Amino acid sequence: MTNHSGPGTAPCTGPGTAPCTGPGTGPGTGPGTGPGPCIGPCPPEPPIPSMRIIPTVNRFFFIPTTDLHLNNPQTIPANQFINDSGNPVTSFPDLDHSSYLNLYINGILQEGGLYRLSTDALTIAPTGDSIYAGTSIIIETVQFSLQLIS
Repeated sequence: MTNHSGPGTAPCTGPGTAPCTGPGTGPGTGPGTGPGPCIGPCPPEPPIPSMRIIPTVNRFFFIPTTDLHLNNPQTIPANQFINDSGNPVTSFPDLDHSSYLNLYINGILQEGGLYRLSTDALTIAPTGDSIYAGTSIIIETVQFSLQLIS
């Protein structure tokens, strides 16, 4: 129940959620959310559409043929990777606030601060370690989109 303030106000009760405004002298028949008392029934709020969240997952694979020494940042261009279908990649997805990515080296999930992904390359930060030839490097991206269902 929402109470309004002002002269001649009474609480609004019952179904309906649209704001009720204007001068009145008695109780309304729906909850009021606006600045004033309700006069008569409040109109119903439009229905909230149903929504579906759709994830899009992409994985990219690279196996170096030589050791990668991480004394300096190592940049691996997108065109060195293949996708889930085994096809060459020309670029990585442009990730935004409704996306995330994971990097796996030799099947081990890596800390987020150890790498950076742009649309054209993966850059691995210097750690002093090495990634040996034949070790798998896998990038997994997840992007979410919203679909309204009528």
